[in-house]
Amino acid sequence: MYILNDYDSTLEKILNSGIRKENRTGVDTLSLFGTSCRYNISEYFPIPSKRKVAYKSIFAELLWMISGSTNTNDLNKLGSKIWDSWKDKAFEQRNNYQDGDLGPIYGNSFTNFGGTYKSNDGFNQVEYIINELKNNKYSRRALINLWDPKVMTTDKVKLPTCHYSFQVLVGQNNNLTGILTQRSGDWLPGVSANVYFYSAFLYMIAQQTGYVPYELVHNVADAHVYVNQIDAAKEYLSRGNYDSPKLILNKANSIFDYKVSDFSIIDYFPGEKIKVPVEV
Repeated sequence: MYILNDYDSTLEKILNSGIRKENRTGVDTLSLFGTSCRYNISEYFPIPSKRKVAYKSIFAELLWMISGSTNTNDLNKLGSKIWDSWKDKAFEQRNNYQDGDLGPIYGNSFTNFGGTYKSNDGFNQVEYIINELKNNKYSRRALINLWDPKVMTTDKVKLPTCHYSFQVLVGQNNNLTGILTQRSGDWLPGVSANVYFYSAFLYMIAQQTGYVPYELVHNVADAHVYVNQIDAAKEYLSRGNYDSPKLILNKANSIFDYKVSDFSIIDYFPGEKIKVPVEV
């Protein structure tokens, strides 16, 4: 069973209908505005299978972010170097940050929203969403907001959050649906990772609240492919469907106690790796 059909069809639309745009990186994109995809994750897991990916790095990133850390050195200790390209000595010196600090990015918004950076005097949204779902099964307020304009519009943050809203809803048969929204999505390397990042997060939330992971709905405002990724995108789309794998997740004592070793991907037999340039 292959569950990334929406992802693939949207990628094809970006290539065929996207408008060419300039952007801050200096490499143009083909952009499509207002995309929405649905992934049924009740049995299979949405890791790309047409191309091989280093999925453990994304599980590490998830644990790093919900821990509240914003320092790349902490992510490195979890076995992932995917944020190393954003390390910036001049940025650190300008803001009097420690080595590896990226400012109040995702981790700060997850666990210290509205608080002073590094102070932990803000609001822990991860803790909130677990308690809300436990106490109010059909709540429409179980959501996390990662966009604080007082922070994201300043030079204090290395990269403003791309995925900024995640709402979780309980439906029939205790099925859990996550609705993810992001302002900007680099479709090949970034969006694919966001899909299984939040699907794994939904599995964790389900375990901690007694519900069942069912579906991820993913909305992207500016979905794009950089022009130097077009050949990679065409290579990806030319391949046949490879069955999607499954995720086996060991249950932890709390949402904050998971380890990378708790995530096991089984039945993953992907196509060969495709090199995809990443613009910083």
